[in-house]
Amino acid sequence: MALKDYESIELLEELASRGGHPGFVAEAVLLCFKKSRDYNYGKGEVDMHKVDRSEYFPMGLASHATMISIKAQRFVSLSKKQLAGGKPKFEGLRDTSLDLINYCGFFGASLKTKGE
Repeated sequence: MALKDYESIELLEELASRGGHPGFVAEAVLLCFKKSRDYNYGKGEVDMHKVDRSEYFPMGLASHATMISIKAQRFVSLSKKQLAGGKPKFEGLRDTSLDLINYCGFFGASLKTKGE
């Protein structure tokens, strides 16, 4: 089946199954969708294209910069641990990479909303 024949979630799942960079980005989007269903509970059917994330970033750019910085610092810290032979107990570099993709995406979407 051609990619154009898939519905949104099916398309993301198919891309994720194919791997590579597009697959990893699709995996990040799927993770965002799954988390949105939990984090935005009570706001009706969650349409990822319409989720208002302004409550999560109350100080705009400063909030976005803080979250991206926190995730980047976690990536650096985990990298140092791994290079020293250690292993994470919970979320590792892969999970942190998915989070970075999503937080950068939230920021990029907020800029687009503002016409930037």
